[in-house]
This record gives sequence, structure tokens and C-alpha cells, in this order.
Amino acid sequence: AQEAGARTLGLRTRIEHGLRLGGQAARMALRIDVSDDGCGVPAALAASVFEPLVSGRADGNGLGLAIAREIAHEHGGELDFVSRPGATAFSLLLPVVP
Repeated sequence: AQEAGARTLGLRTRIEHGLRLGGQAARMALRIDVSDDGCGVPAALAASVFEPLVSGRADGNGLGLAIAREIAHEHGGELDFVSRPGATAFSLLLPVVP
């Protein structure tokens, strides 16, 4: 976020009920949102930002988001984002198993 020109970084956690994660019904899920006010994810990268070796930075290796999403999937969760200039949020959803 800082490298994208963000001045403000936000963190929000909450529990969500009755949703689908990875095609499976989840009674409860932990949601963690990390948001910033930076320049956003470029439109040209939006569809492939979670693919390995895709980076918007000249010095980036494009592995961080790919690895993070794979770890989320291995735990039955999801990692996604919404972005526009000045408002980007990455959301991690993980099922809460009783």
C-alpha cells in the first residue's frame, strides 16, 4: 500500500454468516479487510493480479498475492479485492469451524 502512494491504511475484522467459500456452504467465516487510499490496482492487471509472476512494480516478483491466495484456498477460504484509484480493499475470508 505504501508503495502505491497510500497515506492511510485500514484494517477491519468481522464475522460473516451464511455464505459460500470455494463452492462449500460456510455457516460462519472470519473476514479480514485491508484497505488503503493509494492509486489502486491498474485495470490492466485486475484480472490477473493473483497469478504467479504478475506484478505492477518494476522490481516486483509477482509471488506475494499468488501465494497468499493459495494459502487461503488451502484453508477453505478466499482472497479477493476491489479497487479504484483512492480506494482499494483486499478481503480474506476463512471458514470458522466449530
